[in-house]
Amino acid sequence: MKRSLALICLLIASNLQAEVLKVETIKFLEKKTNIDFGEDIRLPFVSASQPKIAKKINDYLYIDILQTLAPQKASDGIKRQLGKDDIDAMAGVSSMEYKVLLNNGNLFTLQTSGEFCGAYCEGNETSYSFDADTGRHIVLQDIFTEAGIETLKTKLYTARVATMKLEIKRLQTQTAKLPTKSKKSADSEDDVEDAEASIAMYQSCLSENAESHKDEMKSGDHHELDYFTIDKKGIVFTHSRCSNHADRALDAIDEFHNRYDFQTLKPYLTAYAKNLFLNDHLKNSQPTGITGQVFYGSIGQSKITMKIDNPEGFDRMLKAVYFYDKYRQPIDLMGTGDTWTEVNSTLKVQPTIDATWHEGTSTGQWHGSGKTLPFKITP
Repeated sequence: MKRSLALICLLIASNLQAEVLKVETIKFLEKKTNIDFGEDIRLPFVSASQPKIAKKINDYLYIDILQTLAPQKASDGIKRQLGKDDIDAMAGVSSMEYKVLLNNGNLFTLQTSGEFCGAYCEGNETSYSFDADTGRHIVLQDIFTEAGIETLKTKLYTARVATMKLEIKRLQTQTAKLPTKSKKSADSEDDVEDAEASIAMYQSCLSENAESHKDEMKSGDHHELDYFTIDKKGIVFTHSRCSNHADRALDAIDEFHNRYDFQTLKPYLTAYAKNLFLNDHLKNSQPTGITGQVFYGSIGQSKITMKIDNPEGFDRMLKAVYFYDKYRQPIDLMGTGDTWTEVNSTLKVQPTIDATWHEGTSTGQWHGSGKTLPFKITP
């Protein structure tokens, strides 16, 4: 009887953990006289039996894409409160759609795709993955060990080099088969010029990749792996193409995509990732990194929401943005995680935050307008 009861409890716990999230669509309908938004912009809104998990996912998506907090429910629609000096991330976006790539109770992955038009129009895809049991946004360091990251950087760089060299060889062979100079037509001459331009582009790209890879290996950065997509088959790493927009017609490779199934990646995975991807019931701790995450807390008596991004630049400064939940206007921060400065403040003296981290919670003080207020955020 005790064994049966234990089995029932295990099944119930398993079913709770394996909840598939519900996704609705909200259309972006904001109108501004000075900014041209497209009329075909649709965003996801996630619901779950545990509202805190859905809120964490929605807030990450809406802050990252729209610079606003997510609505409480889909029927509320999207209501942003950007200041007149805020740079609008949606300016020039003519269309945006999304598709769910994975929603199996352990992982929730979706991909947005759209078109941005500035001097020219360019397509863009962005992938987001979340732990469906906690709502945590999954970043590279959550799923790969340090040694695994270093190995993958070399593997992906080697694959890019091989792809470019193969394309150069193909172009050289193709050019060699064209008629001799005395028999060339105008079309043949154009083909030769295009092939030579493509070869020069890839040779330049090889040199640039060699330099950037050398810098990455020396500095410990991992920007070569920043763009990855998790789906039911494995992980796809994407690296930017060699061509600029004007030369894209010469670029037969376009973006570099390298797919690996979960079993192939197993030697490089953390215990946390093995549980997520392979259902290996290993003893593991939850990730504690602060970058790429949403936090909730307060400044004084006011509720706030903060999103912390990855380090940027040679000084490894972090970027973040926070919102007073009542006013919903983004306030940009730059700092180290322990000290922050409000970079878009209109005050003569920019407000600052001094805080310390302990077990994923940051506590300290906010200083501004002659006031000092208690500060606290937690996942």
